[in-house]
Amino acid sequence: ELQEGTDISQALKGLVEDGQLGLAQRWADTLPCSFQIGLINHCVNVDRLKEAVRLVRHLKLQQTFPDIDDMYKQRTLARLIEKEQWAVAATYAGQDKNCQEQVVRAMALAGQLAQADEVREQFGLSKDVLDINSAEADAQRAAAAEAYLPLRLPASSVLFVVDEAMISRAREILQGVTMVGLDVEWKPNTTEEQNPASILQVATHSQVLLFDMLRLQESQALDTCLTTLLQSSSVVKLGCRLSDDVSKLHRSYPGMQAFQQASALLDLTGPWSLYMQTYNSQELQGRRRGAPVGLSNMAHSLLGKPLNKAMQASPAQFCSSQHLALA
Repeated sequence: ELQEGTDISQALKGLVEDGQLGLAQRWADTLPCSFQIGLINHCVNVDRLKEAVRLVRHLKLQQTFPDIDDMYKQRTLARLIEKEQWAVAATYAGQDKNCQEQVVRAMALAGQLAQADEVREQFGLSKDVLDINSAEADAQRAAAAEAYLPLRLPASSVLFVVDEAMISRAREILQGVTMVGLDVEWKPNTTEEQNPASILQVATHSQVLLFDMLRLQESQALDTCLTTLLQSSSVVKLGCRLSDDVSKLHRSYPGMQAFQQASALLDLTGPWSLYMQTYNSQELQGRRRGAPVGLSNMAHSLLGKPLNKAMQASPAQFCSSQHLALA
């Protein structure tokens, strides 16, 4: 109940500042349009563009604020670029050519020339977008090769599983194995909607299988192949945060028998955390203390260099060189 003399505009602003947008929105429903517009303008002025967009849509004031969606998109993209979250920024840019150019130029300015040029090609943008010195780009590639762990797996050892014939080949490769590594990739989530798992990576000692889940989700042959692998107690499945990956697969493809349950999972994050707590090397613990548990950090501590995952879950085509290197 409002006290007499309450400044309604200030009260609405206070609700926004307190994170009670729902309450402010319900109150604005009962108020004249001038208060609604004032509330939205306040959200814009204090850089609460997400809240402003929600209010504009709810109150049907698109004609009054025709540029609000573009403002929000530009602000979000700018924040992703500021944090150098290139994969998410590239995905967020979508098919908007101006946003694509903005991401590519920002990557180049941040010193990621080689990566920027590859993303430019994926977007189908002209070379004029970047003024890249080829020698400098080559130098950056060489520096990255030196900074990250080299994994000299020949391209012929990576199989992109995209059709029934390749599923049959994958089944042959997996026959008789006793241990595999598992990882799952998906398009970064930039909205409240969760994107489905897109790539299932399965690695043996000598080969890597990349299953295109989006393309093959209706394949009974794939379901049978993966059911045999995941539900076998005689094949150990290694990975980081494996339960999360299996849950992601189940949520993405609830109709597939393969993801109803999984056996013989060995999640490396638990043993790794225990190892870091008990290992006596001060040099090892000091160098990686506080680092998040992940395969790249494990590689850094035990093998001397991290993995290069800068464009993990990128918008690249499925069979791109980046997916090959990441796999």
